[in-house]
Amino acid sequence: MPNFTRERLQKITADIFEAGGVPSDEAPIIAELLVASNLAGHDSHGVIRIPQYKGIPIDDETWRQIQETAVEVGIPKLEL
Repeated sequence: MPNFTRERLQKITADIFEAGGVPSDEAPIIAELLVASNLAGHDSHGVIRIPQYKGIPIDDETWRQIQETAVEVGIPKLEL
């Protein structure tokens, strides 16, 4: 299994979301939260979710779930 630095994985994740149509100012936020979930040991809420979220506009419910995950891993609540 390949190893990635936090920064590299965040960049790859943000690029995937941007390619799927997520605005460039939102993609890095989503990437940061997903990677932070992995690093906190919550792999089921991390980058494994990319296929589920990729290319899907982030609706209110999905954003709520992302926010909850952020709080669980110690990232302050973010507002878009």
